Amino acid sequence: MARAAREWADSDEFSRLLSEVSKISFDGVVQPIPTTDNAGTTSLLNSLDSLSEVMSLAIGAFSADSVSVAAGLDHVISSFSQVETSVTNTFEGLMERLG
Repeated sequence: MARAAREWADSDEFSRLLSEVSKISFDGVVQPIPTTDNAGTTSLLNSLDSLSEVMSLAIGAFSADSVSVAAGLDHVISSFSQVETSVTNTFEGLMERLG
């Protein structure tokens, strides 16, 4: 169960990171250069915006994957517990019948 709990915690942490990344602003990071067309500064700002978008997508994917893994682990653990109980009950019944 500890592994599933870690995955749920990871998902929460990725969600928190995603929230923080969305607050990043590149306004004022690059200043226009007088007497130029500012193609370089515009390109840099566009690249920074793209980087932010890719980071958000990656963090969101990790968060979703952590949820999937945690939910899967919870299901496996639950199923294993049910099977274990069933096998134990069957074995105990067999032992009673055998005396």
